[in-house]
Amino acid sequence: MEVWHEAYTFPGKLLIKFNSKDSKNGMLFENNKISVIKDGNVTVSKPIIHDLLLTSFDVYFYKPYETMHLLDSLQYNLKLVREDKFEGRNVIIVGAKIGDLASNQLWIDIERFYLLRLIYNQGKGVNDIVLSDYEKIENNWVAKKIMFKQNGQLVQTEEYFNIKFPKEINADYIKVERFSEIKLDLG
Repeated sequence: MEVWHEAYTFPGKLLIKFNSKDSKNGMLFENNKISVIKDGNVTVSKPIIHDLLLTSFDVYFYKPYETMHLLDSLQYNLKLVREDKFEGRNVIIVGAKIGDLASNQLWIDIERFYLLRLIYNQGKGVNDIVLSDYEKIENNWVAKKIMFKQNGQLVQTEEYFNIKFPKEINADYIKVERFSEIKLDLG
């Protein structure tokens, strides 16, 4: 088991430190780019629109047309919309017809308007992500468990705890050049 410490600012900035709050190893998603950091040095840096980050966080901060543009660029068919049930909840499914579990699609809770499931293909096969154990924390619905499957096989489970919503995180805090000096102790 590995513990990740994370901080997010909107839109699109996610800092992840592996194992300790002051680790020099982790990842940074910033401005539609991922940087992988090992021993304080960037080992990978490449453009990416992070489907899960976009559909579970950023969607609440972008203007609708910005979100639609990004989803369209990721090949989500925004013209295909239907209702269904998932894990006892009424959902809106965007991007797929009944029975299609391969096309890019998002499953949104109708009542609470949060993401329950995300299916997408980034060339390595079909990713199927299920967000669950939602809890209302500081007036925000938060998924405390996320399961990641790839081509039908469970590859990762994330369980969240000690979730906090600081009043403010300076956007300059989450920058690749500051990664090594940052200690994720946000109060």
